[in-house]
Parts: sequence; structure tokens; C-alpha cells
Amino acid sequence: INSGNLKETLTNEVARFRNLSWSIDSQSLAVSSNKGIEIWNVNNGHQVKSFDSLTGALNVLDWSPTGDLIAIGTDKKSVQLLDMQNGNLLYTLECYGNAQSLDFSPNGKIIAAGLDSDRVEIWGIDGSLSTTLEGAGSVGNIYVDFAQDSSFLVSNISTRNVGGDIYAVESLQTWHTKEWKPIQSWKIGDLFLILDLDLAPDGKKL
Repeated sequence: INSGNLKETLTNEVARFRNLSWSIDSQSLAVSSNKGIEIWNVNNGHQVKSFDSLTGALNVLDWSPTGDLIAIGTDKKSVQLLDMQNGNLLYTLECYGNAQSLDFSPNGKIIAAGLDSDRVEIWGIDGSLSTTLEGAGSVGNIYVDFAQDSSFLVSNISTRNVGGDIYAVESLQTWHTKEWKPIQSWKIGDLFLILDLDLAPDGKKL
């Protein structure tokens, strides 16, 4: 990143890459495609693993900070938890909608799934549904990101324009991760469409 030079190009001529997630040691990259999940060594550009037994289109994924799990959101209203050592499917989390955003908490104990419906679901890594944040948004895609100390979660809140198909993302919301109560919201204006969000490591900028 210091030089801006291209280091490696990861190529699969029969797959369409959709989403990426780094391993915690920055040595590997997980890639979702229409063919499954691929793990690439970024130092030599070689594919080291592939998991092709998953079902549905694999829309989004996130690698756990402990390195042993990957969460994959499909178009079947489910999130699949995969064991990175052997590729076994550990749990299938049946969601209210399709996951558009996934984020493991930095302590690796829970997963937030922002859905294409009206809510955020919080899951334990044991496959149990912990809570549902139903006030997370009324329509549209919801995106989520944990603070580095796992103390809060941020999501967008979206509403539909009257008489139209355009979504007006009106505010951003933070949630306390102990009681899962709203902390603060910010109105950012009308006729906005948030496509993603990312919280800075210091938790002060978004």
C-alpha cells in the first residue's frame, strides 16, 4: 500500500468474485464467488483452499478475528458458519431476510447480520439467535459494523419515499452491545442511499 504497486492478481476464470474478507494475520484472503468460498495466499497469489459444498448465492462474508470461522450470507435467507480448518458447515442461521452485511464482534463471540428487510439479527457463534434489532430500519439494505472494543454497533436506518421506489436513508444508529438498546442516532438527510459503512478503529469516525 505504500508504493501503490500491484502485488498479486488472484484469478479464477470460471468464478465471479463477489465479496472479500482478510484473515486476522493479513496473510490470507477469503473470497466468495458463484462457485463457493476460496482461500488465497496473498504472498504468492496461490489458492490454498476451496469450499464448494455451500448452497445458494454467496453474497457477503466475514472472517472471524479468531481465524477459525467464516460467516457467509446467502440468498436463501440464511447465514452459514464454516469451520476454516476442515471446511465443515457448523451452523446454518435461519434469518428473517437475506444478509447484506456481516460483522463479527472483535472479541469473536457474536455476529451481527444486517438484512435486506427491516432488522439486524445478533447471533452467537454457537448458532443461537441472541436478539433482533427490529428498529434498525423500515425497508432497504442494512449495514453493520462493530466498534473495536465491542462496546457498540452502528447501523443505518432507511425509509421509503412516499410514492416512489427510492430509499431515503435518514439516519445512522448506534446500539449498546450489553443491553442492545439504542444509544444515539444522527439524521443525515433525505434521498441518500447508503451502500456500505465502516467505523474507524478509534470508534470516533464513520
